[in-house]
Formats: sequence, structure tokens, C-alpha cells
Amino acid sequence: MAAPDPFKAFNAKAARSGWACLCDPTLAFSRSKLAMVSKLWLDRASPDRVPARRDFDARTLKPVLPNVTLLERIEGRFRLRLHGTALTRYTGDHTGHFLEDMIPGPESEAYVALYDFILREQRSTRVLWDYHMPEIAYLKGESFVGPLRDQNDRVSMVLSVTYTEAKEHVLAAAS
Repeated sequence: MAAPDPFKAFNAKAARSGWACLCDPTLAFSRSKLAMVSKLWLDRASPDRVPARRDFDARTLKPVLPNVTLLERIEGRFRLRLHGTALTRYTGDHTGHFLEDMIPGPESEAYVALYDFILREQRSTRVLWDYHMPEIAYLKGESFVGPLRDQNDRVSMVLSVTYTEAKEHVLAAAS
């Protein structure tokens, strides 16, 4: 009997739960900058080893730095170590804060589940977003999301690079 596909299982749970995200493990990015980050991550990974945080410094990530979120799992919560300036336009700067403090109530459940899933699977993925939070509900997004090892060699960090754009119905209404 074949092992169940963890990405299909995650996506089924996301659909049942009404989460705003969908994982695509094919890494077929529509944006070249996300494909570039994915290639960097894959080049630094090995079949049995997640890349280290130190492999992704500001110089390496310079082309996408405004779109980077770096999170660390600390005592059962995710702390934003870095939250790029392109993303702060929508949510404010929450660098140093916990995810659950930034995203209120049940909306944070999807993000926590996604990031825990990435850490558990120790694989990168493409994530498609259909945002539901009122302040950004007019946006959709595409992200590279991958796990990283911390300075103690634990897989406890998540690198996310996200680009957003207006949803089609918003663009149609504006024209």
C-alpha cells in the first residue's frame, strides 16, 4: 500500500478548514524570482539535509528581500525574525513579534499549520494564497516556503518569499 501524499492531505485539510492556502509541491512558480529562490534552496539542500539559515544572508536574498518573511519556531509559536518592507504595506512591521499576535484569531491557524507542515516534511513548496482577512481580501499571492536549520542545527526556521497581486474580480471592477 502506497504511503499517503502529505501535500494532498494538507490541501484537503485546508479546503475543509476554509484556509486561504494551497500547497503545490511541483515548485512550478509563475514568478521568476520565486523560481530563483527555489533553485537556491534546492542547491543548498541535500536529499537528507535541509539548508541552514546562514546559507540565506541578505546578500543572497537581495533581489527578493522586500518580500521575505523569516520565521522561527520558539516554544510552540512562530516569531517573525524578518518581515520584508513590501509585505509590511499590508500588515505593518511585525518583525520580532509572534505570528499569532500579528494575525488575529482563527486566521493564524492556517499559517501555523502550514509552517508546522513545512518543518515536519522538511521540503519546500509553492503556496498559492487566496487571502480572506478583510484588510487584504482583495489580494491573492504566490510564495516559496521552505524549512531551514537554525544555528543549533535544528529544523526550526521557515523562509517564505511572497508576491501578491489584486484578484481578477478586483482588476475587472477597476477597469
